[in-house]
Amino acid sequence: MELLLLPNSPYLSFVW
Repeated sequence: MELLLLPNSPYLSFVW
């Protein structure tokens, strides 16, 4: 799962 697609994503540390 990669939520880095969101520029202002608070889940930048939520990358598996």
